[in-house]
Amino acid sequence: MTTAYTNEDTLPAPHVPTTADGSLDGLMDARGRSVGALSADFRRTVLMLSRRLRSEKVREEVTDAQMSVLVNLIRNGSKSPSELARSEHVKAPSMTRMIDSLESQGLVSRGSNARDGRRCIVELSPGGREFVHRTRRLRQMWLVGRLGVLRDDELQTLEAAIPLMQRILATEASAPAAPAAPATLASPAPHAESQH
Repeated sequence: MTTAYTNEDTLPAPHVPTTADGSLDGLMDARGRSVGALSADFRRTVLMLSRRLRSEKVREEVTDAQMSVLVNLIRNGSKSPSELARSEHVKAPSMTRMIDSLESQGLVSRGSNARDGRRCIVELSPGGREFVHRTRRLRQMWLVGRLGVLRDDELQTLEAAIPLMQRILATEASAPAAPAAPATLASPAPHAESQH
């Protein structure tokens, strides 16, 4: 059965070992399957699952970027707008707009820094904390429902894959930079559909 994928390549490509000519398909796993094809299927599936989970939220008007700010505040406590901008990798004006929107929805509040009254800090409101907890429960319920249709042996396979996925994340920081594509590779035709 052929699986239909959507083009969701919004993230930078992670490091993947390649052969001398920069090809992914020359590398094979123990069963002879192209590691390049496996990584493409894996990446697309992870992105699609992540997008589907993110769609489960209590308020549609809260964007994914705003949700990330709320989770940041839960994990790390109150922060200044500039600290939030740095940790979320966005520019200060963009963060200011996000904070304004979250504050208007009653999810965060602004206060004065105890050590420097001239500086503003952003705090999670009780409503914001409840929103995050309810959204997490909603996503957990969706995932539990999907896992509930799997057989016991399939659940065991999925459970065994979790440590492998955690190892992939753990080695991300130490992975070398991905090699540049060979200059001789032809660019795809303008009308070709992206397969990333």
